Amino acid sequence: MDNQKELTYEMVMQMFATSSAEAEKRSAEFDANLKKSKEEADKRSAELDIQLKELTTNVNATTKSIREMREENSATFQRTSEFVDKTTKSVQDMREELGGIGKSNGKMAEELVRNSLEKIMTFGGIEFDDLRPLGYYSKKHNKRAQFDIVLTNGSTVAIVEVKHRVKEKHITELVTKKVADFRLLYPEYNNHKMLLGIGGMWFEDNSEKEANEQGIGIIKIIGEVVEFQTNEMKIY
Repeated sequence: MDNQKELTYEMVMQMFATSSAEAEKRSAEFDANLKKSKEEADKRSAELDIQLKELTTNVNATTKSIREMREENSATFQRTSEFVDKTTKSVQDMREELGGIGKSNGKMAEELVRNSLEKIMTFGGIEFDDLRPLGYYSKKHNKRAQFDIVLTNGSTVAIVEVKHRVKEKHITELVTKKVADFRLLYPEYNNHKMLLGIGGMWFEDNSEKEANEQGIGIIKIIGEVVEFQTNEMKIY
């Protein structure tokens, strides 16, 4: 005989009631969990909104600062550029002015020396017949040369260069380049003895000593007085 109990109506109803209660309990728990998750999600969303707003505010502030810095830097650069341009122009103007003064003083010095030599027509104890500046261009030699003052007679030629400020390099140029150019461009004087002179308002550094050592006559302009120092001269 089977010992299983027969299900009664009451037992079935009891089982149904128990299952229904458990289902309602699980449903309530699910709803509670869903509500909690939604609240947490809403809270996190609100927090993210706040953070996003703060980040947006910071980005906007940073962008504004960068823009302002760029504008300020641009203005500063513009002011600096204008200052540099003005300064450069001032320097150029000063250089042009100084260059003009230097050229003017150089011409004045040359005129004083030439007038003085014209009066005496003597240099280094030698009398000369002619005095003139010489400028020459040789197509054959592709060379152009300028000599401030040239004195000549039948046997001697004297080349005198005049500067506002005499420097050592002027002495070197006279002894080397000027002599070589003159002999090349004026071969008719190659059998003449040659004297050299250097004149100026100021003699810088060791230029006067160098001129004496090279046997070059010194012509000093002191105010409107022209002073000749020719004791150390030699023949070239």
